[in-house]
Amino acid sequence: MESIDHSSSATWQYRGSNRNEKLTSDVMPTTDPLNTTNLSGTGSKELVDLEVIVLNWAKQIFDVTKTKAEAKINKKFLQYNINWSHLFNESLEPIYTIGGADVRNVRQSKDEQSLFKSTFTNTTEREQEYSFKTERSTRSAATIIIGKTFRFLSDLYINIAPE
Repeated sequence: MESIDHSSSATWQYRGSNRNEKLTSDVMPTTDPLNTTNLSGTGSKELVDLEVIVLNWAKQIFDVTKTKAEAKINKKFLQYNINWSHLFNESLEPIYTIGGADVRNVRQSKDEQSLFKSTFTNTTEREQEYSFKTERSTRSAATIIIGKTFRFLSDLYINIAPE
């Protein structure tokens, strides 16, 4: 099982300016549906495209917080830079199951197991040799669960004037 804590901040900048604002919010947009992709032909759950979600969020926050001067800027001149350096990925210990039951709770025989048994009888006067080959394979499947939790960080800067 894999758990992902999505910590990210988005900045916006318009061309021809040195202004670079950090956008942070406690609210994720609820108006746009999540951009999801289905794994081809697997019939499994859909995956969330986090980059599209964060980009849409940054655009919506800019639309809500822009000044009158910034509102006059044509949207084609806006550039959104997403900082993924705070993305945290945590991999947990795998949980093994047999037939849906946790392996730790299943009692397994420690005796050797016969896959098949053959008996040959030589009715000739000549020595005979028998050979056979056996193969055993096991199948392992992994399930990765991506949590849809988000954490947005914000910075607070305080300038204290000298007395």
